Amino acid sequence: MLGALVGAAAATVLALATGAFSSSPGAVPLASVGGGLAAAALVYVLAWRRGMQTGRFVLVGVGIGVALSAVVQLYLTDSALEAAEQVKLWLTGSLNGRGWQQAGPLGVVLLVCLPALAWASRAARPLGLDADTAAALGVRVDRVRLGLTVLGGCPPPPRPVPRGRSGSSRWPGG
Repeated sequence: MLGALVGAAAATVLALATGAFSSSPGAVPLASVGGGLAAAALVYVLAWRRGMQTGRFVLVGVGIGVALSAVVQLYLTDSALEAAEQVKLWLTGSLNGRGWQQAGPLGVVLLVCLPALAWASRAARPLGLDADTAAALGVRVDRVRLGLTVLGGCPPPPRPVPRGRSGSSRWPGG
């Protein structure tokens, strides 16, 4: 979702930069999901004006994504080299030195999210027509959009995609 991935990245950078979550290794991923949900909520609240319109939702999401991406890039350029490398490693992800013990919590999260994904698959179909047609079919359009926004706000850790020779990166979905 627009803005949610970069919100997760900004929360991760904040958590790693302040060291507030250094006592518990599982706290940084929770901060990441919290940042994604907060960014998704911010996009939804700012885009809502007597109903949700797709164009406004996209523009607000892009604006929030760009602003939070600037925060992440500012930290990466102004921090000490070791701290920036730690943040960059977390943002890009690494399976180095990981085993099946670390895969267990991921499996639990996927099992918990499976019913929500099944609901999203079914609920999003009528919205592909348009809001008026979906409402005529009995779909509560605003509730479905809110549910899909919340589900989209639970992103995996962001993965920068290299682009060009300059080493700049573009945040997918952000």
